[in-house]
Amino acid sequence: MRCLVVLIVGLFAWPSWAQLSNNLFRHANTRPENKYSISFEALQFLKNNEYFNGINPGETLFGFQTKSQIHYRINNKATFSAGLLLQHDFGDDRLFSKALPLFNLELEKKKWLFNIGNIKPHIHHNVNEALLSYENTMKQPAEFGLQSIRNSSKMYYDAWLEWRQKADGERDKHEEIVFGQSLEAKLFHTESYTLSMPIQAIVYHRGGQGLNLSGHVTTQMLGAAGVRLTTKDTGLCAEGFIFQSLDNSGVLSQPYRNGNAYMGNLRFFPHKYHELSFTWWFAREFVSPTGNIVFSNTNLGNAYQTAQTRRLAMIRWVYSRPLVANKIWMDLRLEPYYDFERKGVEMSQGLYFRYVEQIGIKLPRWMGF
Repeated sequence: MRCLVVLIVGLFAWPSWAQLSNNLFRHANTRPENKYSISFEALQFLKNNEYFNGINPGETLFGFQTKSQIHYRINNKATFSAGLLLQHDFGDDRLFSKALPLFNLELEKKKWLFNIGNIKPHIHHNVNEALLSYENTMKQPAEFGLQSIRNSSKMYYDAWLEWRQKADGERDKHEEIVFGQSLEAKLFHTESYTLSMPIQAIVYHRGGQGLNLSGHVTTQMLGAAGVRLTTKDTGLCAEGFIFQSLDNSGVLSQPYRNGNAYMGNLRFFPHKYHELSFTWWFAREFVSPTGNIVFSNTNLGNAYQTAQTRRLAMIRWVYSRPLVANKIWMDLRLEPYYDFERKGVEMSQGLYFRYVEQIGIKLPRWMGF
């Protein structure tokens, strides 16, 4: 009952608040009109987290990322893609910090879309940032596994299995698996606004016990449920969420087994290129291995850095606009928050440039394709 009261108050009584739209990071549509096509995406990123606490220590993500693919439309319901994702983190001695081959088979069946291989990753799952961080665009830019998506007038549903890392006894590496589900059911819809209920869950597993690897086997589960109100004309989005975390590991690698949290959000666009988002966050012993570490009550890399309770108030501003014919976009961000427990302000800044191009190819008939 307490959770329900907090959710309702967070949505309607408190000047309640919403996450960023993050449209800059969404991948281009890879369903070609031509039978053959190529696509190219480039992302220049600078994310500077000026944090000075033990739970979410500061870091700077600065580098360049490219993604090139060739697409073959088998028919109207199936497309095969192959390509390469390259990333260089500035200051890294290696030529490529990440070099990932990309293979994807996309199948459509009625209102279902299936991805096999590299799936639609990170923010495409439409999961709350406390469960899945948008920084994965730079840290985990590609996801490999299986995915099914259903998008209809009444609901959006995404279920995926990401095989993040295979077990390797020689290099003492555990297998890492992420299973997630994201559902948004529309409760009421008009031409002016939509009232919906998002329900989300993630299971993170780190194992390989049969290989006698060092470190504990870990299974952590996260759940979130909320109510979301969006308006079509103004772009206003108000939402309230409740969260639950559960560490089902035999031996804990961090001090909290059960945790909960509450979030209120409000997002609006005061200008077509400007976006403002306000967030209120309260968490008690909440642990998220895949979410933005700002929302966690413990540092997963250092179990001695904890805070039983966290209360944060965020205000985030985004200036995002096209620079060249809707192909090159710039995104500038300021993301300060006030920590009521530590009684201090901390800041994150971001600057991004993204280029997207997709070109259809017509092969000569004599080539026989």
